Amino acid sequence: KQWYQRRVRGSSPGYRVGVDVMKVELRRNTTLGQFFNTMARQFTPFEWENIRDGGSEQERLANFYRHWCLKESFVKTIGTGLKFGLQRIEFNPGELVGNLCTSTTVAVDGVVDPDWCFEEVFLDGHFIATAVNRSIQEHVESEGDQDGGV
Repeated sequence: KQWYQRRVRGSSPGYRVGVDVMKVELRRNTTLGQFFNTMARQFTPFEWENIRDGGSEQERLANFYRHWCLKESFVKTIGTGLKFGLQRIEFNPGELVGNLCTSTTVAVDGVVDPDWCFEEVFLDGHFIATAVNRSIQEHVESEGDQDGGV
């Protein structure tokens, strides 16, 4: 997880990046139905269709964590955490090619926002989602600027 976060931060100078990593597993003493009921308000009806589209219970759980990682990476990028209404953001996941996807899109308040880029990786039983918004930039000091530079 730490290696991946360092790789992502280093590849996007000047842009705010959000990363989330989740292991695809169901909590003990919980059924998939109970788990989904607990999280019902976190996703739009369209997202729930995508989540429940998997054939097996494990595939549906993987779909859930994929969507959850996307939402978490989004709110980490904008810096609000979960207080940003998660129903305001709706993901349309792209196709995983092998274990990678870079074609997912997001709509904010019903409008697709082309400034967002997502990279999703399924690796060793974990979903990793990285979000970058090309319109949110931060000042990043280069090594030469750290001493006040000219």
